[in-house]
Amino acid sequence: AAAAEPRRLRRYSRWQEDQPHPSFDVDGDGTISSEDMAIAKAFDKDNNGVLDKEETMMLRTALANEGIRHFSSIP
Repeated sequence: AAAAEPRRLRRYSRWQEDQPHPSFDVDGDGTISSEDMAIAKAFDKDNNGVLDKEETMMLRTALANEGIRHFSSIP
């Protein structure tokens, strides 16, 4: 059982590395969905896996503008 511990820790470490950064949670619900991931990746201009302040501001502005257009077109 003791030999399995380092292996388990390595697996957990790799799993953590594969998780998206919390800044990719676009809708703020605490979960990064595939939709959040796709939107965030589109705005991650430097491809570092983190939305910095400028990228987040661009994303939020685009979502706000798109929402206004979408809801103003509903009769």
